[in-house]
Amino acid sequence: MNFLIRTGLSLSLCFLFFVSAGQLYGQVTYSISGNFETSEFFAGPLDGASFVAEFEIDTSVLDVDPESDRGEYPGAILSASIVFGDDFVSEVDFSGGTVTVQRDLGGGGIFLQDKSGDNIILVFDLGNAFDTDGLPVNPAMQFTPSPDSVFILEEPTLGSIFSFLQVSLASTPPAFAVISGPVDSVVLGDANLDGGADFFDISPFIGVLTSGTFQDEADCNRDGSCDFLDIAPFIELLSDR
Repeated sequence: MNFLIRTGLSLSLCFLFFVSAGQLYGQVTYSISGNFETSEFFAGPLDGASFVAEFEIDTSVLDVDPESDRGEYPGAILSASIVFGDDFVSEVDFSGGTVTVQRDLGGGGIFLQDKSGDNIILVFDLGNAFDTDGLPVNPAMQFTPSPDSVFILEEPTLGSIFSFLQVSLASTPPAFAVISGPVDSVVLGDANLDGGADFFDISPFIGVLTSGTFQDEADCNRDGSCDFLDIAPFIELLSDR
């Protein structure tokens, strides 16, 4: 069995041509704030109201198409809170939704979409903040200049709320920021514990699998055990981006 694991992993890894810095495992919170302005697309009683939106994101979700210029992370949204003015809390449920990171088209931006696909918040034109298509996870990240945003929400009690490039995000602190990051975060695939997932982690990764022990960094599919099922996500981590 040990021989089969070693052989299978070695054969799979021979197709790799580049490696990545690994992926932080944990939860981050994105904060978006500003003022909801009047526009011809706007419908509802929230004209001119301030808003604060916070999205809790699971950074262990892998990009579904790492070869693309768009990072797509389905199910990465754990929870969301959107408050207009002082008292109106959005009823739209973003949990289980998809985060998409676009790194081109005016500097890149983030799409936050609910599970149904009917509701979306875009934070776009973030300057040169995105030179990759990965999820921003650094709590020190604050994006300037203030981005344009698009809100498309279907509130159960208010009906449609639309504002296309009419949302003012000028605010202090910056309108879009990563306000919290993983605590005691784990770099998935970092079996040798040097801070990144790369070619040097292959041998210690095999050692974990063949020894029957558990190492959080080697549990690449996050199922609570280190076994043959972690090989494919480990390879994806090394080849991603």
